[in-house]
Amino acid sequence: LSISLGEHDLAAMDPKDMAGEYLAGNYYQSLDRVENHAFLRRLRARFGETRVVTDNMVASYAGVHLWAK
Repeated sequence: LSISLGEHDLAAMDPKDMAGEYLAGNYYQSLDRVENHAFLRRLRARFGETRVVTDNMVASYAGVHLWAK
């Protein structure tokens, strides 16, 4: 079985219900890093405080910056 859940979906679930499962993704906005906090500040200043980062957003952001370089 394969489903797609984002970090915001997982935050609403009880950890006991997920015991023994795993998640793979390309971005976790909950990472406690200076770079991540700066990125989230810029994102939320532009799109609102409740905006959640998705895999599609990360791929688009990285793609534009790679193209620019």
